[in-house]
Amino acid sequence: MYGQMPMYDRNHEAYFKQMYEWHNQMSQYQEQLRKFHQDRANQFRGMVNEKETVFLGNGTT
Repeated sequence: MYGQMPMYDRNHEAYFKQMYEWHNQMSQYQEQLRKFHQDRANQFRGMVNEKETVFLGNGTT
């Protein structure tokens, strides 16, 4: 999944670099997660539309 948030250790330079890298990784992870859920929602919307089309087609014919 993703790494743990860095712990503060009094070395400001190292901590700031670690926090920058961690937040950068997290932003990329969130983009991937958002894309995954959008794709899955589109798949399910397609299934719903397909089911409604089949139901309406059978009901009107």
